[in-house]
Amino acid sequence: MRTPIAILACLALLCGCTKSPYEPESEPADSWHLVIFSEIVSNNGSIITDEFGDYDDYIEIYNPQDTAVNIGGFGLTDDIEEIKYIFPAACIIQPDTVLLVWCDAEPEEGDYHADFRINADGEWIALVDPDNSFVDSVSVPELPEDYAYVHPDSIWSIGPPTPGY
Repeated sequence: MRTPIAILACLALLCGCTKSPYEPESEPADSWHLVIFSEIVSNNGSIITDEFGDYDDYIEIYNPQDTAVNIGGFGLTDDIEEIKYIFPAACIIQPDTVLLVWCDAEPEEGDYHADFRINADGEWIALVDPDNSFVDSVSVPELPEDYAYVHPDSIWSIGPPTPGY
């Protein structure tokens, strides 16, 4: 009578084993709904340059999760009628990391150069998913040169920029 119970106990233990080393690594999570804007600069005079040495406006998108997120196919816009920038197909934001997109109206400069500028007098900006549903949006106020609209603790405020952090 003990043998069947021992076999059942062993089977129960085996069912709870960890992942096999032969299984492929999991894909980034689709839990993009927690990806947020973390910093927006609309009047970059001397903060940071792009790879061409230009002081361009930028948007920082933050992944606060503990898993990587793919936002490929998502878009950015400052116009509710038209998506002006589409992220590359495999745009992975690692956990607790930011992605910087240059808003310089120079998409020919690379994958992370949006085809619009942010109005320094203030304007609305949105991040949308591939179905054009809003993921995040914010009305950016007028910003002095070299200041950012930051979102450190769930409240937006004007403050010093910290690109990449």
